[in-house]
Amino acid sequence: MAQASTTSKICCCRGAIRMDETTHPNEDRAWQLAVKVIDLARGLIVSDNPFLSSSIGLLEVKPAQLDDAFACDGKTLYVDAGRMLAAFSQQREAPVHDFTHVLLHGILLHPFVSSDVDAAAWNLACDLMAESLVTEIAGQRPGERGTKIATILKQLDADYGTKLTTERLYRALRDGAYADVRQQWVPVVHVDDHGLWPSSQQQGTAGQGGAQGKPDTEPGAQSAATSSQASEAQSQQAQETGASDAQKESSSSADGSRGNSSAAEETNPTEGEATGEATGTPSDEQRPKPLTDAQLQQAEEAWSRASKSMRVDLETLSRNRGAGLGKLVRELEVGAHESVDYREFLRQFAVEHEDMRLSDDEFDYVFYTYGLELYGNMPLIEPLEYRSEKRIRDFAVVIDTSSSVSAKVVQEFVDATFDVLSSEGGFFSQTNIHIIQADARVQSDAKITCMADLDRWRRNIKLYGFGGTDFRPAFRYVQELRQAGEFDDLQGLVYFTDGWGIYPDRMPPYKCAFVFYDEDHRPELVPPWALQVVLHPGEFESLSVY
Repeated sequence: MAQASTTSKICCCRGAIRMDETTHPNEDRAWQLAVKVIDLARGLIVSDNPFLSSSIGLLEVKPAQLDDAFACDGKTLYVDAGRMLAAFSQQREAPVHDFTHVLLHGILLHPFVSSDVDAAAWNLACDLMAESLVTEIAGQRPGERGTKIATILKQLDADYGTKLTTERLYRALRDGAYADVRQQWVPVVHVDDHGLWPSSQQQGTAGQGGAQGKPDTEPGAQSAATSSQASEAQSQQAQETGASDAQKESSSSADGSRGNSSAAEETNPTEGEATGEATGTPSDEQRPKPLTDAQLQQAEEAWSRASKSMRVDLETLSRNRGAGLGKLVRELEVGAHESVDYREFLRQFAVEHEDMRLSDDEFDYVFYTYGLELYGNMPLIEPLEYRSEKRIRDFAVVIDTSSSVSAKVVQEFVDATFDVLSSEGGFFSQTNIHIIQADARVQSDAKITCMADLDRWRRNIKLYGFGGTDFRPAFRYVQELRQAGEFDDLQGLVYFTDGWGIYPDRMPPYKCAFVFYDEDHRPELVPPWALQVVLHPGEFESLSVY
């Protein structure tokens, strides 16, 4: 981003705002001014990053009284005009970094996560990742805060390098990483209120500082009365030319006292347009409400499409710009992956077969009861004692036991697979499943003929191997089993791995899927004939409860 040109653009636009402001002496003056500042920020972002233009249009802009300058639920960007104008007047710059930060949350699908996550750890991980990408897109933030963020990002780069992702950072924070500096990081990278995110709502922490791991009172925070006075003074300063030094100090206090507004200040956004035009003074009766499930799904689908489109744009039309945005491109590859229902995934390997169970679909109660009534003990139609169902019978599971795979991850995968298949009735009473362990060669093969065999095996797993990674020996071994008549009708093979190995060249005569537990598996190396599924430890945990 060209700093000199950006500064000149800001100065010119800010002068225009001052002149236009005098022509709107009404109650909506602060909000109209806030809309102009938002439009200024959006214009500066798009002028340097055209690939973000379509994503910016996904956010409606509405006024609200908040604990922060911004809050976003994935569909609407709520703006506290007083707080945003105070920061704008103090920093003398449009909120380019802040708006990009909020935009990246949507692009990376941060608001659309399961309620099972640790909200504080997830929110901090999202803010850290967003700030890392904001620095890459818009440059380092100015002032002392920018220096602090640069120091944090330098430490994360040293720890993770190119493997830094939101989900990996979340798992580290959830497990206690950076515990000694975590509370210091939160106010530095915090930009917008995550209280409207489903993860915070489900855990009953919406709208509270605790939902984001943010202290209820930040350093330099004032009382509610002082905050109110400071906000009023700052609004006047933003509307008048030639503000005094005392008012500038007041703006600093207003910005530092977020989270302490009195109940009398709370307002609700009114209906607005996506263009961000002023829509009137917010109501004092309500605050922003979380989206419904249907609205969340609709918003997630829209952001998912935007993320995919942006990734294609950065690799084609905007490839010159994309070449300098390596972190963003990598995070788009990981963060915008489609969630996969593991139960539905396993059903792809099921085969239809008659099972000895009563078929409720074929049972006719009318004739059955009529026969009992007419002849006493003789029903006219007996229920069928079998029915056709799709379940897994002949199947192969290969577990990568190379040195890069941990026993804990393997255990989670096996437990999740067992829980899914057992709860969903995924097995026939008699089945033929081979669980193969392989690194650079096949190390072991456990034959499973019933659920009891699988339960015993998964409770006493012993791993063998821990060498290099080559997927081809396992495929050759399965082919040998087929030729030996070990499988009657092999439906498929699932290979659980981190993805770093040598793939086979030829497509096997059965379905094949690689289940990855690490997002760094380089999907472009996976053969086109193989299915790809990425499961994370958090998804294993959520699956095991069913």
